[in-house]
Amino acid sequence: MTTLAEIEPLKDSIVNDYMSGIFAHEICEKYKVSFKLLNASLNRWGIKRRGRGRAARYKKTYSNEELITGLINFSKKLGKIPTYQEMEDSGPFSGWIYKERFGSWNNAINIAELENLKRNKDEVPKGRKFVSDEELIEHLKKLYAKYEIPPTDKNLRIEKGHTSKVYINRFGSLKKARKIAGIMEKPSNKKVTEKELIEDLKRVFKDFKIIPSIKEIDNNCKYHKWTYINRFGSLQNALNKAGIDIIEVRKSKVLNELVRLHDVLKRSPSMLDMKYYGNYHPDTYYIYFSSWGEALMAAGLNTTSYNIVSLDGHLCLSTAEAIIDDFLFSRGVPHTREPYYPNSLMRADWLIENEIYVEFFGLVNFLWYREKIKLKCKIAKKENIKLITIFPEDLDNLEEKFKGILNESNTIYKDWL
Repeated sequence: MTTLAEIEPLKDSIVNDYMSGIFAHEICEKYKVSFKLLNASLNRWGIKRRGRGRAARYKKTYSNEELITGLINFSKKLGKIPTYQEMEDSGPFSGWIYKERFGSWNNAINIAELENLKRNKDEVPKGRKFVSDEELIEHLKKLYAKYEIPPTDKNLRIEKGHTSKVYINRFGSLKKARKIAGIMEKPSNKKVTEKELIEDLKRVFKDFKIIPSIKEIDNNCKYHKWTYINRFGSLQNALNKAGIDIIEVRKSKVLNELVRLHDVLKRSPSMLDMKYYGNYHPDTYYIYFSSWGEALMAAGLNTTSYNIVSLDGHLCLSTAEAIIDDFLFSRGVPHTREPYYPNSLMRADWLIENEIYVEFFGLVNFLWYREKIKLKCKIAKKENIKLITIFPEDLDNLEEKFKGILNESNTIYKDWL
């Protein structure tokens, strides 16, 4: 059982068992309910909890012998020494009674002579795997082979295998562990040539497809960040020496984002598209290009596909909008573009004869856009206006969509409310 409604028919039986002193965990097993559900049900039924030892309504005091017997029986039931929390959750008595009566939970365990069940302190805690010295040393050797530098605390944390604390506790220090592993210490920076430094920057740039920043140098380069700064004056100078053009790399990233949006929208993205759906702010493109159109041209995209003029001279933001506008114009349907909704700052795509609002919802795959659809439909319903909603799959069936355009049945909400 998982709900209060399912346990309700068993109320009388459960209450009788609970008040008669049956252990909570036994009741849970008997009726196939969780302790949490049992707890919630008893509270709901107004049953005073047994909680601190026994039902308070009886005010019965249990002897030390009864408490110890209960602890022993509960241990046998679990097959191990119960923890304080296990006694609190599902034991015959509350754990705090043992603390109060015997001074501490451990004292109660000792008095119950359960030491033979206690875990030896030298044993590995349950759930943990004991790692031998040989395994730790082998791990260092693997890291050395991977990074080609003596493993540091940072390398260990990146790999999420064993922390440096393990090596310090086992060998006294990470340096001593490296020495046992036969790993030579990092050579002095003075012995490193500029060519070696530059080659390592190129390696990181090639392998990780990222511009080596201070953080990336710390994580992935063989040499320390200050080696580059001291040798070349700045990291920028080192990157220039390596032939890594930061500007060109970043320009490539923002252009790739334009192409990605183009593939999603099936048209060249506008600045508004980038603002709402892109990974960069439109202003970013003005840092690298003189205009939005130049950015589109640099990405190899059509610079006019997001700004289309329909047959009647209306400005449309997509080819799909132009198709709908041309359809209305060719049928002689009077219409205006982007009217405001009544009592709202939101706009529709078209208004037909000052009576019917028309919306083309072309980006339903975006969560933000779906919320916008819901909001517009709510406004239409609240203001009791006619609204025709057109989705991408409707573009091939506009005749049917606008059939009987003045009929009340044409108010369509597409289950967005």
